[in-house]
Amino acid sequence: MVDFVRDENLIEAGELTEKELEALNSEIRVEVLRNLSEKPSYPSALSDSFDCSKQKMYYHFEKLEDAGLIEVERKEEKSGGEATYYRPTQKGFVLDLGGKGESFPMPEHSEEVSSFLKPLIKDSELNGSIVVGSAEQHGPDQVQALDGHLAGEIAFKLGNYSRTENPVVKLDTEVVGEEDWEENMLILGGVLTNVVAKEFNESFPAFFPSEEFPYRKLETPEDSYSDGGIGVIAKTSNPEDREKKIFLVAGVQNKGTKAAVKAFQDLEEVVEDYSAGQFYAVVRGLDLNSDGEIDSYKVIETSEQ
Repeated sequence: MVDFVRDENLIEAGELTEKELEALNSEIRVEVLRNLSEKPSYPSALSDSFDCSKQKMYYHFEKLEDAGLIEVERKEEKSGGEATYYRPTQKGFVLDLGGKGESFPMPEHSEEVSSFLKPLIKDSELNGSIVVGSAEQHGPDQVQALDGHLAGEIAFKLGNYSRTENPVVKLDTEVVGEEDWEENMLILGGVLTNVVAKEFNESFPAFFPSEEFPYRKLETPEDSYSDGGIGVIAKTSNPEDREKKIFLVAGVQNKGTKAAVKAFQDLEEVVEDYSAGQFYAVVRGLDLNSDGEIDSYKVIETSEQ
């Protein structure tokens, strides 16, 4: 098996054998294979669209199946008979000529980051959810979250250390059942815009202490911060299930959340001294090019100090 990139997606493919190459020495069989990759079908269904007799189309399907390029997907009753649907045996096929290509740097995995992300990531599988605030008015303060789009940047980072075929992002308003509260979670956004962050707020080693709207303060064991550009990355046990962990990526204001997300993308530096247990890192967002947007950050306090 080999991998190749198509439309920014990594595709697992089979390397073509001599027998498979011989079977593809036909323009119509190549097109049939492409057609089946889009939607499984059966020979007589494709004969009209390919302007080919049913007998000839069965012949092409037989050649592809004998070469191991297609396989039976299912069988269905059709007009008093049985139709056999086929699909490709691989998502793609490649021919490696052995030429030297351009180097593709793979992301390096940090042991500290892997330890920090446990058990949200376990055995290279994502074992939890990213919880973002709803863009609709919700919660006791009826506030709309404006940082949900940042979940993509969080997910991209997590993807360097894990894989999953399941949805990874959910709204705070979707965390309703007991099983939802007892899972591993990465919470994006502060207590004003994310009701899950508000529920777990005081469980974190760095938290938002104010009980009154608009909660513009972050407190740590060492200091307190009210600057809107202050963000925090934190980890602690889930109080609903101590075997699970919850993570917080949030800010005093929206620009502080952006700073925390920037820092999360550099976890290798932020948690370089992490060993186990609770953790927090306070960061200050920086606008280096004076365009009014947070484009960098500075770590100003961590639990490892």
